[in-house]
Amino acid sequence: LYAEDFRRSSVRLAFLPHCLRDLTADCRATHRDVDYVCKGCTVGCNVNNTSKLLRRHRVKPYIWMSANLRSLFKRLKREGNSVGVLGIACIPELVRGMRLCMRSGVPVVGVPLDANRCARWWGEFHWNTVNLQKLETLLDG
Repeated sequence: LYAEDFRRSSVRLAFLPHCLRDLTADCRATHRDVDYVCKGCTVGCNVNNTSKLLRRHRVKPYIWMSANLRSLFKRLKREGNSVGVLGIACIPELVRGMRLCMRSGVPVVGVPLDANRCARWWGEFHWNTVNLQKLETLLDG
């Protein structure tokens, strides 16, 4: 619905779930201006691979851990930026995040994870993936 508006935004942000990270490695993501940013610890990490793809399409990827999206959107809009958000998450989290963006007047697109393997549902984290080909198709338009 908002894909074209997202692609036209001057500031394009992506928020990825931490469950995409390589669970066999010690994640070294660091907190930056908005939230955590992948440092590319391992080649097989899905956060790393997704972040690389997003950066190639001029989208700033963050691992959503603590960002206050409402205040971020207000600040960016005050600075005169048009903001677009791409969310990658399980369906329940994706719906919640997309609704927040829509209430804030921010064009948002969502990409569901290939499966919901969250500790909330399974009791522990399991390896998770997102379809990078479909994500690239969405970014290309």
